[in-house]
Amino acid sequence: MSLLLTGMANGFSTEIDGTVQGMGAQSWVLAAGTTGRIVGLPSIASSAVSRVAHESGVTVAAPAIVAPQTATDAGTTSNIFIIGYRPGDLGTPRLSTGRQVESNGQATVDSSLGLAIGQRFRVAGESFVVVGTVTGRTLAGGSPDVYVTLRDAQRAVYGGRPLISAVLTRGVPAQVPKGLALYSNARIEQESLDQQSAGVSSIDNTRYFMWLIAAVIVAALACTSPRSNASATSRC
Repeated sequence: MSLLLTGMANGFSTEIDGTVQGMGAQSWVLAAGTTGRIVGLPSIASSAVSRVAHESGVTVAAPAIVAPQTATDAGTTSNIFIIGYRPGDLGTPRLSTGRQVESNGQATVDSSLGLAIGQRFRVAGESFVVVGTVTGRTLAGGSPDVYVTLRDAQRAVYGGRPLISAVLTRGVPAQVPKGLALYSNARIEQESLDQQSAGVSSIDNTRYFMWLIAAVIVAALACTSPRSNASATSRC
């Protein structure tokens, strides 16, 4: 049990790092004043992409949406994180099986969602077919990442409005337009992990308590086991 809890605690950091690094960006441009937590990014206008693209130091600027949603399949409901991107641009995931998303209505899903290629599911009334899968891409303690086109994500998350969560860049902008803020991958990861620090701390405390119980049990068993040496027994 202690080893299981250790794995759970480490998993929070691993999943955040995997999702952030998997976007392929060198920096993130977000709404000014946001904490930078990937599981709760506020929206910005999609026009921010062209504004950031013109900043010195930027070689590629691409839109991205990251937002919690609910997926339904044959009556089964799952918490997911929908990730919207422009196919072939920053944000495109590295596949385990299948092919990349090419058009609206298609999705790449983490294998933990339990859907195979060709199966369908719905998010916010939108229907998707699985064309590819990834492995180890989750957030918020195991909610699968689901990658769809930017347009599909805008419909599911923002009701079709021209909004995004972030501008991903290759090359780091020397400055960013007014109303926006620059974040490194490392800062996104740390801010996101800090949000879950209470949960990690609770798991750690439980884990330490389990180790203490284990030590007491081992000591008790050692003291009650048959001893050929009377003096050894007396020391217990």
